[in-house]
Amino acid sequence: MFGLHFPFYSPLLTGTRNVSTLKKKWPAAIAAANLHAEKTNRKILVPRLRNIQIADPTGYVITADVDVSITGNTTRTLSTKIETITSVLGAYQIRVEKIDPANSKITVYFHRPDFRRQPTNTSTTDLDLENFPIHLDPTDDAPTISLTTSILIGGASESGKSNLTWYILNQLNTYGIPYRVWVIDPAGGVELADLEDSPLTRQYVDRVGDIPAIVSKFRESMDTRLARMKKRRQRRHFPTIAEPLEILIIDELILCKSQLKGGDADSPLGEVLASGRKALHIVIGCSQLGEKLVIGQIRDLFPQRICLRTRSSDVTDTVLGTNATVDGATCHRITNPGEGYVWTDASGLFEKFHAPLVENTHDISRRGTIPIPPPAPRTQLDKLTIKNGEKH
Repeated sequence: MFGLHFPFYSPLLTGTRNVSTLKKKWPAAIAAANLHAEKTNRKILVPRLRNIQIADPTGYVITADVDVSITGNTTRTLSTKIETITSVLGAYQIRVEKIDPANSKITVYFHRPDFRRQPTNTSTTDLDLENFPIHLDPTDDAPTISLTTSILIGGASESGKSNLTWYILNQLNTYGIPYRVWVIDPAGGVELADLEDSPLTRQYVDRVGDIPAIVSKFRESMDTRLARMKKRRQRRHFPTIAEPLEILIIDELILCKSQLKGGDADSPLGEVLASGRKALHIVIGCSQLGEKLVIGQIRDLFPQRICLRTRSSDVTDTVLGTNATVDGATCHRITNPGEGYVWTDASGLFEKFHAPLVENTHDISRRGTIPIPPPAPRTQLDKLTIKNGEKH
């Protein structure tokens, strides 16, 4: 007897299963999002799915066209309810692209076990962060950033700046990269509060008056490491348990303008932005763009710039660079939190992404605990998560 035999993991089988899941759960997802309609004969109407396709070689990405006109809704309404639909479908993320007011294309990303490459059999002395890029959304061709240089994240309130910061930390945990954070969270300690007592945190401040001291200590930490590197005749640092990647997270960059002195690289924070790469001391600076002039002055100190939703095209250009909007970075037209454009010195391009929602920030703040170095060398990155209560 002849027949089709699938291996344990078959992209075709996986894709077929995910297509079936989409079709089966679509009515319930639409009902949960209150996008259905009832006819006089009590028949329930839901937006039609057409042209359903397996969109990538793994079978975990499905695309479909959606016609919402049958229920009297619009593409904009569908976009606002997409988180509910995603949850009911059990998907990782859904992206919506408008075709016209009544029709749109959705891309559904289902969870997959091999979502990102995990490092194995890697010595901590050989960890080159260039080999561990941070993918900004779940797609295989998503734009990436590197945790070897500083990152500017701009956008309006509730556009997803803090969520993106947590997502980056979660990716570091996933890779097993040793790192520590220094946190400036002046908005009442709200956005990054879970880092206050985290074993990852070297220092945490939530008052504007404490900013100069933490910036000074962060620069001193960089200078100390550079001095050690010079003594060892080491040109570039690789993260280790004893000397991990150091990240200064600033929830509102405008409040540090005195430490940046109008974009001067000789200022306290400017020195870190200009020289931190060699010693793996980087800054993740977020801003709501309360003072566009200040951001415009310091923008060029950040080799990597991310812009989420903005209120106008000139605000987008303030973050990403002159004529960014003309070149395609239309951040002022974004409606979904977490969606944005990234520009890096390495790529020289404006690339669109949609970072997933991060919910359990408490677990992220605990997951990356750096242990005391063991008596014998350990060569597996998955051994770097041994619990240790010591804080420095």
